[in-house]
Amino acid sequence: MAVYTDRGIFVVAYGHQAHDCAYHLIRTIHKYSPGYPVCLVSEGFKDTFLQPSCRKDKRDKTLKASTSYYEVLPESFKRVMLPTDISVPDVMTDRRARGQKTSIWKLAPAEWKYVLYIDADILVNMRLDLFFQALEDGWDMVLTMSPPQGPLVRHAQRAKYKPENLVTTKLLHGNHWLQPAGGVWSFARNERTEAYLTLFHKEWKLWQHTDQQSMIRALYQSPVKVWTLGTEFNTFMHHPDEASRTVGIRHFATAARSWAVKHDGRALWRKWSKKL
Repeated sequence: MAVYTDRGIFVVAYGHQAHDCAYHLIRTIHKYSPGYPVCLVSEGFKDTFLQPSCRKDKRDKTLKASTSYYEVLPESFKRVMLPTDISVPDVMTDRRARGQKTSIWKLAPAEWKYVLYIDADILVNMRLDLFFQALEDGWDMVLTMSPPQGPLVRHAQRAKYKPENLVTTKLLHGNHWLQPAGGVWSFARNERTEAYLTLFHKEWKLWQHTDQQSMIRALYQSPVKVWTLGTEFNTFMHHPDEASRTVGIRHFATAARSWAVKHDGRALWRKWSKKL
């Protein structure tokens, strides 16, 4: 099958667990939606490995004191990455890799007119054409929504992010806006999306927490033409009611993290990575 040269899929993965997730994401992309090249941003292979940046001072919260969870990209990736796929080594600055994610305009291949971002902790078993077809039809972006268990901006406003929460609520004149999900979205390269994505990275850089609030602030200040898909196209598998509704994009939240979390998606991800 011919491989597209004007579009592709952008994936970010740093650390052992994220590498495992990205390996199976790329494998399922090529299995179920062949024809789309993948751009993988990571520490790089042995010959291109880039050490993570260290904190400059105590006020810089981009990295924890230990950076042991960053490592060379395993050679096994060469079994799933095709000659048309691209590996982009980039210096890590924050442990959730939001710096790389929000720099997608700069890091994705410039020749790609249409770009689809997918979180590493996702498995795919469907054709992904819909995310590109809408862009060809004239939409600037395709977004997916947050699950019904937490669909609003206020659900992303955790107590520990209080200063950022206040800024977001003030800008939006409230926090009851619908909250797009940050794990699956695509965009067409044009002046509007360049302005939006530049602001997205700038807004994230201010607080360097999760990216949901910076995404909605950037959308509010720099609007784009958005075609919105439901949670069927970005299904959070830890919600049983949602899992049965997926069309083939399963999201195992937190599965790619190298540190312990309250809602650990790794066990469920392992189960499905063997199925697909």
